[in-house]
Amino acid sequence: MPASWSGRYREAIAAAAAACGHRVQSSAVERAVAVLEHYNTRLEPRVGEVPERVIFSEVTTALGFPAGDRQMVADAFFAPASSLA
Repeated sequence: MPASWSGRYREAIAAAAAACGHRVQSSAVERAVAVLEHYNTRLEPRVGEVPERVIFSEVTTALGFPAGDRQMVADAFFAPASSLA
């Protein structure tokens, strides 16, 4: 896996939408990418850690998905990394 996943955000968002059974508008994808970029420490260095649930709650909201889809969105995002374990 690359040190920064920013190059695969759109692919991961598409996978999350498919996993949740939703269609996603391009404007929603751009909002979700902006959230992910904001929390990407390669792009926006920070001192403190931000919990996954906080980040993916914001991503889920940006996509216009129900709050209950948060874990499915996170799981779909991290699925390629979990296959390496």
